[in-house]
Amino acid sequence: MQKHLLPIIATASLALTGITCTQLRYSELTNEYELAAYVQTVEKEIFHLTNRYRLRNNLPALLPHDRLSNTAREHSYDMVKRRFFSHTCPDGLEIYDRIDSSLPNYHVLSYAENIAAISFIIDPKNLARNFVNSWIKSEGHRRNLLNENATHLGIGVYPGSGNRILYGTQKFMSYSVRMVPRDWEQLGEGKIRTIRFNINPEVVEPANLVVGVNFPDSEARWYTSSGSYYTGFGFLEPHWLSDTEFKVTIPVKDYGLGAYIIRFGISGGTKTYKNGLTLTIRD
Repeated sequence: MQKHLLPIIATASLALTGITCTQLRYSELTNEYELAAYVQTVEKEIFHLTNRYRLRNNLPALLPHDRLSNTAREHSYDMVKRRFFSHTCPDGLEIYDRIDSSLPNYHVLSYAENIAAISFIIDPKNLARNFVNSWIKSEGHRRNLLNENATHLGIGVYPGSGNRILYGTQKFMSYSVRMVPRDWEQLGEGKIRTIRFNINPEVVEPANLVVGVNFPDSEARWYTSSGSYYTGFGFLEPHWLSDTEFKVTIPVKDYGLGAYIIRFGISGGTKTYKNGLTLTIRD
């Protein structure tokens, strides 16, 4: 299974210059439990301060996203363990690679990332303020904080060597739909025909949702009610199960086994985004 990820609405702003805070009042925490609680407080306060800054700029607050936070935390950990400070990992993985890997069942519309390395101070809320202020002072990072397209935010902080420096990552994202996790897990069997999705209600109006599909045979025809046709591409009718959940049925009987690429649009009509979810039907 492969998902083709292309940022459509907004691409990440890569501010590659290192951001650090010169303030240093190091006090070693006594054990790993205290450290974990400290880091958790820093993350929560960064989330709070980010949304407060957005509200002051007449933008809606972002929603928390656990998997996005895990991805952010993994990048902070990776920077500590492999001793680099960048949006690009030493093995060449970029922001979109990490998003694609952690959210394979999402149709992502936009993403962005902020990183910083800040010196330890004993008050976790003040440390969180130093993180956010450092991003506000940087044009590229500030643009991510005030991204009008973002709907969700994940935050991950990890202490560096000796706990003297903390590395922080923010992940911003917007998506149109996500495949229901249980259906995504069953895709590996290659037998599933009807698939359920949840919309992102911050972005998608059900009446404006468009579901398109590329067929395994690029020469296959899909006919409209007027008798005209599309070649290699057609549309699927979403059947709504609730205000936010719908299902579509893959037309395997008409178009055969193979790889179907499900594409989505959010503006009505027939326009869909280029990126989609690839589903391989084998049996």
